[in-house]
Amino acid sequence: MVDSANGRGSGPVPHTFCRICEPGCGLVVVRDSAGNPVGLRPDKEHPGTHGFACAQGTQFLGTARHPSRLLQPLLRDSDGALAPTSWEKAFDHIGATLGRIHREHGPHSIGMYMGEPAGFGLMTLLATAAFTKALGTRNSFTSGPQDCNNKFWAAGEIYGHGAIHPIPDLDSCDLAVIIGMNPMVSKGSFMFLPDAMQRIRAIEKRGGRVWWVDPRRSESVRTCGRHLPIRPGTDIALLTWLIHELSATQGWAAAIRETPSLGDLKNALPSLPLELAERITGLDRDSLQALRTDFLKARSPILHMSVGVNFGPFGSLAYVLLHAAMLALGNVDRPGGWLYHPLGLRMGRWGPILGIGVQTQKSRIGGYVPVMDSLPGGILADEILTSGDDRIRALVVIAGNPIWSIPDETRLRQAFRSLDLLVVIDLFRSQTAEMAHAVLPGRTWLERADFATLGMVIQNREWLSYSKPVLPPAGESKSEWEILYRILAEMKVGGPVKTFLHRRLARLDHDRWLVRAQGLLSRLLDRKGKGRGRAIKVSAPTHEGRPSRASQHGDHTLHLFTPVLQAEVERLRKWLDRPRVEESKSEPKNEWIPLSMIGRRRPLMYNSWHGARTAGRARSAMDGRGGCGSEGPGGGDGSALLHPSTVSALGLMVGRPIELRRDGSGAVSLRWESSEDVLSGVVSVPHGLAEANMNRLIPSGSAAIEPSSGQHIMTAIPVSARRVRA
Repeated sequence: MVDSANGRGSGPVPHTFCRICEPGCGLVVVRDSAGNPVGLRPDKEHPGTHGFACAQGTQFLGTARHPSRLLQPLLRDSDGALAPTSWEKAFDHIGATLGRIHREHGPHSIGMYMGEPAGFGLMTLLATAAFTKALGTRNSFTSGPQDCNNKFWAAGEIYGHGAIHPIPDLDSCDLAVIIGMNPMVSKGSFMFLPDAMQRIRAIEKRGGRVWWVDPRRSESVRTCGRHLPIRPGTDIALLTWLIHELSATQGWAAAIRETPSLGDLKNALPSLPLELAERITGLDRDSLQALRTDFLKARSPILHMSVGVNFGPFGSLAYVLLHAAMLALGNVDRPGGWLYHPLGLRMGRWGPILGIGVQTQKSRIGGYVPVMDSLPGGILADEILTSGDDRIRALVVIAGNPIWSIPDETRLRQAFRSLDLLVVIDLFRSQTAEMAHAVLPGRTWLERADFATLGMVIQNREWLSYSKPVLPPAGESKSEWEILYRILAEMKVGGPVKTFLHRRLARLDHDRWLVRAQGLLSRLLDRKGKGRGRAIKVSAPTHEGRPSRASQHGDHTLHLFTPVLQAEVERLRKWLDRPRVEESKSEPKNEWIPLSMIGRRRPLMYNSWHGARTAGRARSAMDGRGGCGSEGPGGGDGSALLHPSTVSALGLMVGRPIELRRDGSGAVSLRWESSEDVLSGVVSVPHGLAEANMNRLIPSGSAAIEPSSGQHIMTAIPVSARRVRA
């Protein structure tokens, strides 16, 4: 029997924290009477999350123990198949091959790709940084350009370092305008709040207002607030219009005195009258004027944007304009507005000293400057396929599935097939792993000690979570730390002394040292025991009414208008001036009609984590529905959502899937569902499906990448659609 009161059968309660998304919610391992783990539940004793956790975290034990979990190393044999092998043979082969490539072709011939899960492991972050530094390669890629690198780049321009970001004070504001975020599913981003939706709903309960700006009537929109169904990819036009409106208010002069570059930015922005804003965004005049009125009436207004804007054609400039609007409203560094975390400000000072965000070597393809030490994933295929002395010939992938998460699957597959060596460290045989020469089993976050360091600079609370391992390592799995240092040792990079050091570091029992550090810090910083053995108290976000205190620039002001931002404004001007074709009402030509494709997350699938193939099958089995190739509507979160008018225009039939294509990229078929939640002419597709990769329809290369930040443009993608005939 399980004791539901304390989540255990006998012995001490094993507690941990989730490392799937930003809030890092506290969890307790549920055990049966024999002490065997049988599940995870929210930890009511966690001082930061107070018993909140979503299904992604509470169901993760099933992922850790999934029958498809990778439990031993695999090497490709003489027949071309991945076959089980020993760790020693795997290390010998990988080390010898990488060592030869490094010696013969130089450091940049080896690249690394780090997926989002790796960012949630302290020792993994340290090991990957050490690995790339030891190799001397500039070719470091992460999931950031498919997520939020626009914010890191813009923060570097505004504040002087990419780690400094304002935190919305949702608990005290009286107006929240949320653009491109669906916290009901994603749990929010760049705010690190447990149960963000409860806090957003509370705004209305205390008499405030909530606005959602989103092309889709999302799960969050259905719970509270007013919806602005904006045309995909046009958020930048809404923000540009808003800046011009706010510049006519009384607070504008004071904002310019605090931040002189605000005036330079506004003067450079193209004018955008209400009529043009209506036409571009698809929003009606009354709604835009009501939004403006709410901003001017609010005492403590907040603007916040997330991935839906990041993915647009001007994600970086949009983040700058978001700052400009908040400064104009006079609600930065104030309660009920934007706050700054002291650790974020310190990271702005310490980051360069610690070597964080200091990489400046431009990419061979496109000449991109790394953002937080990451190059754009959209050029990875070209860096491999384009001939030259520094062509990538080997790639090490850590906790990532780039075949499924970087746009243009077709070109990536071509590139990966040309590699001399592809090494994948993962939990499952993902689509990327299936192409690898070597696949190495990593460990889950239940099997390692950790600190929640990733988001501590933007969390809206004062607790830093930590955890011991709560499960033994599965099979022969090893930590990324041990794997990477052992590979360096076998490569013999840096000579005998460094090889000896790398070998010793590979043997380091870092879990034991982390647990010791947790105990020491708890005794020093939590003498009253308020952290309950789960967290240590650190600084909470603060406010001083001086936004300029966050600046790391020599003049101690925020820089909203720099030469690179001037180039972005000029790009915006050309985009606004381009001819616009209204939605066509004509009959489809050759059965195909044009649509604008947007993505969405699903409640129980976090991007392409853990191999979309395995997770997708687990999800399908759990909910009783077929895979994404199943026919007919009503497929729920695995379906393409289409407005009824679009369904009619396509002549879709029940029992027949829809086919989407982009020129030169092939086609994808999936089930569909008629929904009033999306705009006519828009198709909303789920991300991370096991059987259908929607990123296949998104182009790669410099034309599809934001020139400033390297952020990939991944929304409002022009596609064509037709019904699939029998």
